[in-house]
Amino acid sequence: MTVARFTGWLGRPAQESRTPVHQDWRTGLFAARPSVLLHVHQGMRNLDTRTVSKESRSMISYVTIGAEDLDAAKRFYNAVLPALGYTQTEGPEGLSYALPMPDGIQPVLPDFYVKPTFNGAPATAGNGAMVAFEAHDQKQVSALHAAALNAGGTDEGAPGFRPNYGPRFYVGYLRDPQGNKIALYSSHPDDPTRDG
Repeated sequence: MTVARFTGWLGRPAQESRTPVHQDWRTGLFAARPSVLLHVHQGMRNLDTRTVSKESRSMISYVTIGAEDLDAAKRFYNAVLPALGYTQTEGPEGLSYALPMPDGIQPVLPDFYVKPTFNGAPATAGNGAMVAFEAHDQKQVSALHAAALNAGGTDEGAPGFRPNYGPRFYVGYLRDPQGNKIALYSSHPDDPTRDG
């Protein structure tokens, strides 16, 4: 099991957690699995990885959102996700996005699916639900936010820093053509911080 150490935020003490992490195949860097990324929204900042285990598992395996117009959804998500390393496949059940992994390497989860509803009722956006995708840096957050708007998205918050989040958390919010809320964020250590 992997041991990760989080530095304190908002005056809270640092804490150790037996949290799964993975090695990003694109950069070779170790990063928190999506189960850890759920805490980024709450302001956690630095991850100090001690060990890595092949048995590490993500808390979340996949995320599925509903869409009635798959062509509009495809235009929107193809404007964003391939730049983040996701590959897209399409089948009779909808769109699938996954990060490709070399043979013998455990996949980086979660996968992301855009599909018609299973029960045939209209697809609706969840009130309070949001899916966040991590960009490489602040420049990419801004570029992908603009690309998503040009591909049929609607703005829910321009890219930038938010006063209630950590000083490195740079984020832009938007909605896909179906109304699902999406966040694009970066906490890259080489980018400027909110405080200068």
